[in-house]
Amino acid sequence: MAASPEIITLKGAAPEGCEPPNARAMPEAHQIQGRQDGAADRWIGRVVADRYHVAAKLGSGGFGRVYRAIDLRGDVSVALKLIAAPFSDAEEAAFAARFAQEHAAIAGLDHPHVVRLLDHGRAEPGTFFVAMEHLEGPTLDEVIRAGGAMEAERVVRISIQLAKAIGAAHDHGLVHRDLKPANVVLVQRPGEPDFVKLLDFGLAGRSDIGSSGGDGTFGGSPTYVAPGQARGEGPDPRDDVYSLGVIVYELTCGRPPFSGDSPISVVLRHLDEAPKRPRMIDREIPAPLEAAILRALAKEREERFQTMREWIEALDDIRERTTQVPIAPRRSKVRWRGRASARLARTLLMLVSVVLTGLAAARACTPLEP
Repeated sequence: MAASPEIITLKGAAPEGCEPPNARAMPEAHQIQGRQDGAADRWIGRVVADRYHVAAKLGSGGFGRVYRAIDLRGDVSVALKLIAAPFSDAEEAAFAARFAQEHAAIAGLDHPHVVRLLDHGRAEPGTFFVAMEHLEGPTLDEVIRAGGAMEAERVVRISIQLAKAIGAAHDHGLVHRDLKPANVVLVQRPGEPDFVKLLDFGLAGRSDIGSSGGDGTFGGSPTYVAPGQARGEGPDPRDDVYSLGVIVYELTCGRPPFSGDSPISVVLRHLDEAPKRPRMIDREIPAPLEAAILRALAKEREERFQTMREWIEALDDIRERTTQVPIAPRRSKVRWRGRASARLARTLLMLVSVVLTGLAAARACTPLEP
């Protein structure tokens, strides 16, 4: 596959370890109440880079910790991610240079479905920060856990937006490599239900897509990892195609294609096992949606959609050929609408109309008995 000569692959750079040695305290006039665990978290109530007042912890993971903070220059909320870099001085200097270079490239990615990066820099020796827009809404992971499988119409609506965001990243020479529902926020806007925002474009490590292989490191989440990525091969946009296929499978079926007792057992299933066909889980899933998912989940990169544009075209076609048919108060099913069934419906409607007209005419012509 032809590809740009340089790609940025998003994967973990360091463990959490974000305790600040010398972050200064916030003046009392600007104190903001944080979470109850603030006393145990030395970042809360302090200021990063003389600008971001850390107000509350939002979450944490292998890449670091995320906080809600107030930008003191504009008095607006931002999401602040703190990343530890447990390196020697020389290694930290090299990391800082690469960090700045990569974030400059990522900041140039301006897309409505990608979270906006606002700032980045060094919070303290050994700790770096990324400031981004603060989003209000549940993660896609939270929505799946609360509601399970979605109707096909909603699956397609969400997936198209997500594919557009990933495709824009690919056009800028970026491969995400950690796509998962927890990295997607659904922002509720008037007239725009489930407005997608893709997160975590701020943790990058540079690599060559044209190289013969990767560095053997494994970045990403086992549940959503592509086979080539699991083998430590070089970054490839088609790995994001696969990971999006896992997400669409989970949205459609209410569960990911592979699970296991340990991360390695899940990874091995990605490498060696075919996923269960979605229509074996629910016969109401449109066959073309199943076909698109299974193509995206092909083990070999050459057998998947080759670009996000191809993924979007398939999803657009599915959207045009599906309709939502309510069948119960608590749940609606999406049934396949083919040309033959549409013709049959029109024919039946005409027959019913003819019969009713005939009955009415016959009743009108029948004389009344004296």
